[in-house]
Amino acid sequence: MKYLILIGISTIIYSCQDQSISNQVGATKSQESFFPDTILSYSTGQFPNQWDLNRELRKSDKEVLGWKHIKNGRGKELRVCITYQEKLDSAGNNKIYIEELESKPPNFNEWQTSLISYAPDLSTPNSIGYHDWLLRSFEHKPTKKEIYKMLEEFKFSVRNHDWMTIEAGIDLELWTKKFGFTPENYLTKKNGL
Repeated sequence: MKYLILIGISTIIYSCQDQSISNQVGATKSQESFFPDTILSYSTGQFPNQWDLNRELRKSDKEVLGWKHIKNGRGKELRVCITYQEKLDSAGNNKIYIEELESKPPNFNEWQTSLISYAPDLSTPNSIGYHDWLLRSFEHKPTKKEIYKMLEEFKFSVRNHDWMTIEAGIDLELWTKKFGFTPENYLTKKNGL
C-alpha cells in the first residue's frame, strides 16, 4: 500500500511495506524529506555539549535529563530539553525544579520555558482557554508517580506523532542519580509533541 504525502513543494512517496522513502523524480537538493514518527539519532549518555556551547541552557547549575531536536512537515524545528535544578527558595528551603525549555532556529542559542496552551471547553458556557508554563517545583525528591504525571503534563517523549526526531537522548545515569529510576520506556513511547 502506498501513500502520497504532499509537503510544501516537495512530494515524497512512502511505502508502508518496506519503510522506504524516496524523493519524487526531479526533486532538488534543497528540498528535504520528512519522516514522521522517526528517530534518526538516540543516545542514553550525557547531554551533548555542542547544543549549549555558551551554557545558556545550563546556567545556574541546571542539569539536562532529556533532550530532542524535532522537525515537522512544514519545516518548523525545535530543540526541547527537560532540566533539573536544586536551589534554595526565598524561605531558605531546598527545592527541586524540573523545567521544559525550548529553542528555535536559526542558532538554537536562546532558551525559554516551554508553554502549553489549553483551548476553552466549548461544551461549558463562559469557558476560557489558558496557558501553563512547563515548570514544576518539589519540596522533596519526586516520586515515580509524580515524575510520570509531570511528563504526561509536559507531553515530553523522544517519539512524537507528526514530528520527525532528528536527535534525542535521555541521560539514564543522571535520572538514576537524582530519582533512583529511569523512565526510558515512557520517554521512548509515542506521545504528544
